[in-house]
Amino acid sequence: MKTLLIFFIIFSSIAFASSKDYFVLSAKNSGEEIIDKEMVRNIYLGNKLFWKSGKRILPVHLKVTDSSFQAFLEEVINMDKTQFTSYWRRKLFSGRAYPPKQLERDDLIIEYVRDNTDGIGVISNIPESYPSDIKFLEIN
Repeated sequence: MKTLLIFFIIFSSIAFASSKDYFVLSAKNSGEEIIDKEMVRNIYLGNKLFWKSGKRILPVHLKVTDSSFQAFLEEVINMDKTQFTSYWRRKLFSGRAYPPKQLERDDLIIEYVRDNTDGIGVISNIPESYPSDIKFLEIN
């Protein structure tokens, strides 16, 4: 009976982890391993602009129409795509900030973060192989 219970717990956690709709990545030397939800939210809303090191954060994400990014918006930012777009239109119009860069595909985001070591990105899938100089962050 214990064996069955342990198997069920392990299988459930593996199934849950693999069913995640989005993943957050950064350069290995960003100084962040675990990042809290509030920090990610502030980065993508333009309220946190610098890493602990003092370097400017360069956020990038998939198009707002992408289902993975929409899941990220709902779970982390607490907005839907219309609210997020409106938020950034108002902020851009007021001249207070510029929205995160949007790219079409996961591989372009990985390349962007790799080339911009102060970048942080949201992608839909972890590829089978990816550059050794990027890491995937755990959001608490």
